[in-house]
Amino acid sequence: MKTRILAFFASGALAVAPTLAQIPNGGFENWTTVDSYQDPDNWITMNSSTAFSGTYSCEEGTPGAVGNAFAKVTSRQLVPDQPASTVPGILISGDATTGIGGFPYTDRPEALNGSWQYGMQDNDAGSIAVFFSKWNVDTQTSDPVGTGTAAITGSLTSWQTFSIPITYVSELDPDSVAIVIFSSTGVAVDSSYVWVDNLTFGAAATTGIDEAGPAMAMEIYP
Repeated sequence: MKTRILAFFASGALAVAPTLAQIPNGGFENWTTVDSYQDPDNWITMNSSTAFSGTYSCEEGTPGAVGNAFAKVTSRQLVPDQPASTVPGILISGDATTGIGGFPYTDRPEALNGSWQYGMQDNDAGSIAVFFSKWNVDTQTSDPVGTGTAAITGSLTSWQTFSIPITYVSELDPDSVAIVIFSSTGVAVDSSYVWVDNLTFGAAATTGIDEAGPAMAMEIYP
């Protein structure tokens, strides 16, 4: 049976509440055990949908680039000898209990900064994206305020810092932000991975990185 897993950004389902100063659990130090797997606190993964196969596309890694832990996001083939069963590793900031992506935030930072390692299989690419929005009481939807997206190709086998510049499309201050990490953005290829740690908002680095086109709406199916 085809089951819709996540569909946040088109529906304007970001939570609105008092501002948080930084990214909740942006260093991935805190994890909670759920049945047979662990999920990072304040983040949503695909693990609950793939646990039936004993396969987990987001796992805790140690030690981190900063601190004790980091998040390993990996594309996984669920059924042996069936490449079409491969699903991307997905990590979205938000509340795993309610399934609502994003968290309250009202600043306008220059960039999403952090540390990463990655390994993309042939003909695959990953991405990290950040979406700022503000709730529109008239239309009852979230209006885009700013976005930043980085395409990930090739491999990087040691920790390196990154800085994703944020482009603002509105003069409004946001009330919510969501961060989305994919280990595959097209047809998922088994074993492509992105490792991330120490995510923060702040000033943009002097050396930028390649940006991908914006993707302000998405629906994801296993």
